[in-house]
Amino acid sequence: EWYGKSDSAGYRHFISGGAQGMDIMAAETVLELQKRYPDVTLEMAIPFEGQAGRWPESYRAHWRRCVESADVVTVLSHEYTKSCLFARNRYLVTQADLLLACYDGKEDGTKHTVEYTHFSGYPVCLIPPAALSQTKDNSRTDIFSRVPMNIWRWY
Repeated sequence: EWYGKSDSAGYRHFISGGAQGMDIMAAETVLELQKRYPDVTLEMAIPFEGQAGRWPESYRAHWRRCVESADVVTVLSHEYTKSCLFARNRYLVTQADLLLACYDGKEDGTKHTVEYTHFSGYPVCLIPPAALSQTKDNSRTDIFSRVPMNIWRWY
């Protein structure tokens, strides 16, 4: 999931949950956007301190870069608990004005977060997973310019 906080000039503060996949791709996109737009900020909302500890090294490297480069790092729990991922997702929803999610329809945390965001009255924009895999270079950066906005689904 991906969240943005807006002001009168548009979205400037972005919050990533730090999970593998869309969260890290979006965080890396924000880091690239900061080169062109220095007023854009990245917040990494980490559910617990060891979030990436058991991930493959390639994912840990991307995660570390995002955390080390973030303007703000918010850690919701010192250790893993059954509720820390839900707490992170609730934090994301309450801190944002918009949810961007790459959602494949599966019964998982993304589904619950999309539903929670929608029922909380915030706008939700769904990006089809196939759109990310069909981009020209399959790089992990600048997803906002590579995925045509006409296929994003708002509700």
